[in-house]
This record gives sequence, structure tokens and C-alpha cells, in this order.
Amino acid sequence: MQRTTLTVTLIITLALGAFGLGSCKNDQTQPAAGSGTAEPKVAPKAATGGTCTAPTIESIAAGPVKGEASGKPFAVATVYFEPGLSKWRLVLHEGKFDKPTAISVKGQSINIDLPEPPAAGKKWTRELKYGDGYFQINKKDDPSSSTSWNGTNGWAIEITKWDVKPWDPKGSPFQVAGKASGKVSVCYKGSGDFTDSWAAGTFEDVAVRYMGQPYYEKKDEKKDEAKAENKEEAKAGGDQITYLEHLKGSNKIMCAGMIKARPGVTLDKCLEPMNRASEMNPSNKTTMVLKAKSAACLKHLEGVKPEEVAAKSVDGPCALGALQGK
Repeated sequence: MQRTTLTVTLIITLALGAFGLGSCKNDQTQPAAGSGTAEPKVAPKAATGGTCTAPTIESIAAGPVKGEASGKPFAVATVYFEPGLSKWRLVLHEGKFDKPTAISVKGQSINIDLPEPPAAGKKWTRELKYGDGYFQINKKDDPSSSTSWNGTNGWAIEITKWDVKPWDPKGSPFQVAGKASGKVSVCYKGSGDFTDSWAAGTFEDVAVRYMGQPYYEKKDEKKDEAKAENKEEAKAGGDQITYLEHLKGSNKIMCAGMIKARPGVTLDKCLEPMNRASEMNPSNKTTMVLKAKSAACLKHLEGVKPEEVAAKSVDGPCALGALQGK
């Protein structure tokens, strides 16, 4: 009888344990497939899906450009393109510009130096690395002021529209060049006082502007100036030979007068030191001045008596310093 009671008790205990396990499982029941109840979607922290990794063009969702600046919302109000110091630049600014060529607007901004001039159809992706832009971000200890965060960053950019006029050298220094459309995703890897920061989205018909003469126009001007200078130097080089011959001719005139006043002095003996002095290389830029000085020397010697040539040929406009343009 005692054995029967123990057996019944064990069976009841096992049954209750099985029932209890079944109840726990029911408390964590998942929605049945096809029930119409979807799992709640959690918005990714960044366009790249969490921690800062290299963005891709395919990951960029349609919608206004926005993100986070060191854990705080970063809503982009103005997107624009402009030539920077040495490259084209894309700027994502949280400030609202009252006009496309506004010079100073308060607020944070992401500034991206592009690898080449923008054009419709261009696509770029950049692995995480240092440089090629900066994040103008609010300071952690003083949010009322900002600092340039030059950190490790990666981005993906596509230009779908580029309707832009070239720089007008006759126009205003500040010019609205046209409009551009496309998409962008950029991420800055946290460092120092800042955590991972990012922005992503699409933009349409944003401003392309010139805030002064573009860097590439200045380079072209320098090339043109260099070409002109080379031509001038080449021309001056030709004038240099002409001038040297002219000066040596002057030397002959002076020596002819000198040897008449000094019997025994040959023409060659007189010309050698004078021609050697004349062959000193004067600057090409003073060639025309030197020609004028040589002509002044010749005029100085006009009508001079033979016995006075020696003295006159080394003073005034005929002095060596005067002839060398010093």
C-alpha cells in the first residue's frame, strides 16, 4: 500500500512539472508566421547599420540628409558644393542659408573634399581613413562653440544631376553656378571627446556656388603667366645677343679713340678687358634698359676729341657700373 502511494505521488509530481514548463513557454510565445503581426523595426544608429563602418551607395535610403553629431541629432538644413582650396567640396550644414552665397552661417557641418570634380553619374566610396575633410562639431564642454574634428571618416556619394555653369571671370566674386542632386552617407569614427557621428540621405537641386575665383582657374592663370614669361625670356635672350654685339661695337669705338691717344696699345689689347666686362650676364629683364644705357654711352662720346676719349669712356654713362645697369 505504501509503495502504491509513492508511485501515485511521483506520477502526479511529474505531471505538474510538465504542466509548469508548458506554461513558461506560453509566456514567451512568438507571433505565428502569417499572423500579420510583424516584429518591431529598430532604426539603425547609422546608415551603415550601427558602429561606424565604410558606407555604401546601396545603403543610402531616400529622405532628407540627417544623422547624429556625437550622440545628438544632426539635421542638415543646407547642402551645397563649392571649389575649396585645392579640391571640390561637398558641405552638409545644419544652418539654414538665407541665400546660396551666404558667407557665414552658424551651426555644425560636415565638409567633404571630393577626389575629383563632380559631374552627373559620378559615384565615389571611401574606406575609413584620416583626412579629406572635417566635421565642424560642437565642443563637448562648451556646446555654444565648435571645433574642427579632423578624424577617421568614410563616405559614399552619388551625383545624379549636375547642371552647373563655368566660372565667369567678369562676374561677381560670389556666383551661383547651378544645381546638383544626389545621395550621400558619411560616418566619422569616434575619437577623443566625440562618439561615432554620421549623416545620410538624398538631396535635390542644391546650390553649386563659387565663392571667389576657383583654384583651378588660378592654376590656369599661373600656367598662362609662365608661358608668357618663358616667351618673354626667350625674346629677351635673343635681345641679349643683339645687345652684346651692340655693346662690343661700342667697345670698338671707345678703343679706337683710346689707342689713338696711347701709341703702342693695340685694338685687341684694349678690347679684351672691355669685352670680358661686357659679357657679364645682365638680367634679361633689364635688357632694354641696358640697350638704352649703351646708346647713352655712344652719344656721350660723340664729337669727343681723340685725346679725350680715354677719360670720357670710363665716366658718366660709359662707366662700367652704368653700362651694367647697376
